[in-house]
Amino acid sequence: MQADVFVLIWSKEAAASKWVGTEVRAYLRRQVDDETLRIVPIVLDETPLPTMAADYKGFKAPSAKSISRIAAQICGSPSAAKLVRRLKERLHELTFDEGAKNDPLPYKRCPDCGESRFDRSSMTDPVRDDIYYLITCKKCGWSECSQ
Repeated sequence: MQADVFVLIWSKEAAASKWVGTEVRAYLRRQVDDETLRIVPIVLDETPLPTMAADYKGFKAPSAKSISRIAAQICGSPSAAKLVRRLKERLHELTFDEGAKNDPLPYKRCPDCGESRFDRSSMTDPVRDDIYYLITCKKCGWSECSQ
């Protein structure tokens, strides 16, 4: 997939980079054929933008904090609900082993502290003939059980 917005992070180091120059030229070439493509320069120091990109409206970013603010202006600020959903998805990706087919508690990391060492056990209920599985984090004591 090709981007429809090119964010050019510009500095003395970027100006000296052949790779950055190649990327800028390639995107500008695409823009000749598709005028809907946008270029957004973010200037980190006093280095002048290349002539080909100098006419584009961009941002001056004197600090790391300002880069976050600029990113929010370019991408929009996500809603709290969207952030919570994405964080929950990411926590699931980091803690569960989706490939563990026969594991009733397929944790690879503790969802509370991030530890990867667990105690695992199982026990059988003789009356119901059910097997219960238990996993406990060796670091923080978090636990989960499953039948």
